[in-house]
Amino acid sequence: MDPLRRIARPAVRGTALDPQLDAVIAVEDVVEPGRVFAERILGETLIFAVAQGEAVTTIDGRSLRYASGCVGAVAAGVRFAQRIGPRPLHSHYLLLRGSWARQLDAALARSGRVVIVERAAATWHRALVEAVSAAISDAAHWDWCLASAVALLSGALIKAGGTPHDSNVVARVHALVDAEPERPWRVGDLARRLAMSESALAHR
Repeated sequence: MDPLRRIARPAVRGTALDPQLDAVIAVEDVVEPGRVFAERILGETLIFAVAQGEAVTTIDGRSLRYASGCVGAVAAGVRFAQRIGPRPLHSHYLLLRGSWARQLDAALARSGRVVIVERAAATWHRALVEAVSAAISDAAHWDWCLASAVALLSGALIKAGGTPHDSNVVARVHALVDAEPERPWRVGDLARRLAMSESALAHR
């Protein structure tokens, strides 16, 4: 799969998204294997779905692995870096600003500012892909399509709540080690990065 980026920044004023959202960026991305994105501050609330590939993402110092089939949301303001895995990463995502985004950020704060659901429902993927595609192609009623997707995915992700970084400690450890394979990891180092006690980690 060749690298690809399709992006739209549709005007939201006077649409079904006004005044709930001030700005929207809709993106379909195919990123080449092995690419590294340096740490930056995420300026908008992110909702994404991965169709193919995998990546290790560092969010506020925590390393998370995500792969095809997952859907997630990340709050604005986090420190965000990414390393693409051995296959191209094909994803669709929305970057949001405005009242809805701030409300989603507040809900995400209860889950460490990020929620990622592995093997998410096909309807979640379809909703996001359709919303991104509609915004990019300026399809009729794209705003209603996007509003529906944001409402569906925000509610579903907040309800899901249990994220890999909370519930799958083994995957988190693998992601940390994969991100820095040359580092001689100790249990204490891993525990600090995972925000756990050494004893709790040792019993996993």
